[in-house]
Amino acid sequence: MTLKKNIYLTFTVSLLALIDNLTKYYVRVENIQELVILENILTIDLTYNTGIAFGFLSDYTNLTYAVSLIVLVWLAFQIKDSSTSSIEFYSFTLILGGAVGNLSERGWNLITDNGGKVTDFIELLFIPSFNFADSLISIGMITLMDVSPKQVLSVAASLIPFLENNDANRALMGSNMMRQAVPTLIPQEPLVGTGLERQVARDSGVCIVSKTNGIVENVDAARIVVRVTDTKHSNSA
Repeated sequence: MTLKKNIYLTFTVSLLALIDNLTKYYVRVENIQELVILENILTIDLTYNTGIAFGFLSDYTNLTYAVSLIVLVWLAFQIKDSSTSSIEFYSFTLILGGAVGNLSERGWNLITDNGGKVTDFIELLFIPSFNFADSLISIGMITLMDVSPKQVLSVAASLIPFLENNDANRALMGSNMMRQAVPTLIPQEPLVGTGLERQVARDSGVCIVSKTNGIVENVDAARIVVRVTDTKHSNSA
């Protein structure tokens, strides 16, 4: 991770955590109780939470705090390979900002023997009370799921480049055409691929796979001749 990226990430996460703690502080100082913003939709009501999301595991504050710190460190390592211009980077930034906001307040309250509680004050429709940090984490997780490359696709569909930009009917047509494809005498790799071609061929169970890297030099009905090499090759068996 570059220095510029580190500075930007640290500043943004710190700013989000600061905004979160300032809003909590204001609600606590003013002791805002049942302030209706939108009738039956949005209410500001000061409550405290010693558990994780929506009061879950409220009797295990120390344990959940330790686990949350481990997850926070893991998230920090996950973001290092993300481009600053990607949605994934901003998703991780929102999650980190919210996590730091809640964990900093909980940590301070644990140190000061205040029960490790976190301030919640937003009541939206039927959703249990939450705070600004919880909103950041939720938004970050939703956008992160949206850009996840690990979406469930069929084997055939995973071989179609730019699948996310294709019309559904065209994608299905492409899948069927690949399913009906026949081997060629001189196979060539596609000009544009998805990176799963080698994996699909190896895992299909119908291919003979060489134990070493090499170049296929001769093939007939009885044998396959492979010249062993030290480097990977596009025509490796």
